[in-house]
Amino acid sequence: MATELPSGTVKVMLIGVELDHPGRRAMEALKRAGGDMVTFKDARNLQEVESCFTDIAVSIKRTVIPMPAQTPSDPSEIPFDPSAPIQKKSRVRYEGTASLAGGRVSYGDIGVVQKRFANNKFQVTFCGRTGVPTCHLNIAASDLAPDADAEKVRTGSLVRVKKSRVATPSFGVGAYREGMVGYVVRQDENDGESLCEFGLGKLWKGTLTDLELVEPDTNTSRPLQVGDAVQAINASFGCGPVNMYDLGYICERKLDGNLRANFPGKNKWTGRPTDFVLDTVATQIGPQTRVRIRNGVKNLPGGPPRGSVGVVKNIMYDASKVTVDYGGREFTCRLADLEPVGGTNQATPTNTPRTTPPSSRPQSSTPPTPRASREASASSSSSPFSVGDIVETHGTSKAIYNNRTGRIEGKDTSSGRFLVVFIDDKSTLPPRGLFNAENLKRVEADIVD
Repeated sequence: MATELPSGTVKVMLIGVELDHPGRRAMEALKRAGGDMVTFKDARNLQEVESCFTDIAVSIKRTVIPMPAQTPSDPSEIPFDPSAPIQKKSRVRYEGTASLAGGRVSYGDIGVVQKRFANNKFQVTFCGRTGVPTCHLNIAASDLAPDADAEKVRTGSLVRVKKSRVATPSFGVGAYREGMVGYVVRQDENDGESLCEFGLGKLWKGTLTDLELVEPDTNTSRPLQVGDAVQAINASFGCGPVNMYDLGYICERKLDGNLRANFPGKNKWTGRPTDFVLDTVATQIGPQTRVRIRNGVKNLPGGPPRGSVGVVKNIMYDASKVTVDYGGREFTCRLADLEPVGGTNQATPTNTPRTTPPSSRPQSSTPPTPRASREASASSSSSPFSVGDIVETHGTSKAIYNNRTGRIEGKDTSSGRFLVVFIDDKSTLPPRGLFNAENLKRVEADIVD
């Protein structure tokens, strides 16, 4: 018996019934000659012959007759379209008319996209709330809209609770009061759950649906508030590990009027309001801000070429680390190293002290003189050095500062010392310092002599 298969080949089955020895040998010889295209069955009775034909019929049905395609119970996952407005990890707003998941998700709630499916749906993760767990829902693209504001609410963002959510935030109102401004300290990138610092003594938990972005206020005459980027210009209660002109974030206003700030290496550093000054450049930087290396900052090891523009992804709560995306390449640096694109390229304004910390720390209760005053003093006729002079250090109490070449950038009138930024190749040593006049000598004068 021969069976034609879809490929055009022929499968041969040889069936023998109660064959004697010579007959069986003849059939086996034919099978060997036919190779894989021939099978042989030695039936002992009619029932086995019938069974052979049943097997043939089943084989034909499975091989030749096409079976209807099975529709999978779940749609297949497909890659994201790079040109589409919704991508993996996009923050989207639900705009469907019906509530989902038993009322857990309703119109206006914001979630994070995880997957894209072939049936034009997306898997979206919505953060839970008190008594309700996080949920993952497949939602039609027509019921979702990208939320540009939620994209900017990330670690380091200046935020407040939306008016519509003040009374009923996801995890309870706690000590929060309407209008309070703070910043995001930590955030879960999968569902947007955020821990925020509002100066309440403990972190406040909320969701992307609860929070809205706050535009930075660079008015230096207003009182400082939680979330402001500030520099330390004095130390009324002692320096600790904080250096003069270190950059950090205000995290609390105490009942006695004093402020606390998070600096690199020191959380909740306490000072009087006069110990801080608003950094009007750093205050403008948040997630999604376009930035470049700040004017006056030396090229950073492994950093982008000067003038390159990147986009901030997130900022550490103490300003110690900013992650910037330069066209798919991530780079990390300090907040003090960056400036927003479109901002001034001039020197730091006179009402804002320098952002690069000298090696010394504040010792007195008198605030340091702003940069413009220091430069004017350094350039006066009574001063042995002028701004821009190239000098060499010697005779200091610390050997690491001796025999180094630098440039005069100003003079601190409170101490009478000169600010020197080193221009030698000793990158592992401190980049700047304050020095007395007797510890400096002008390099050009030695060359002329």
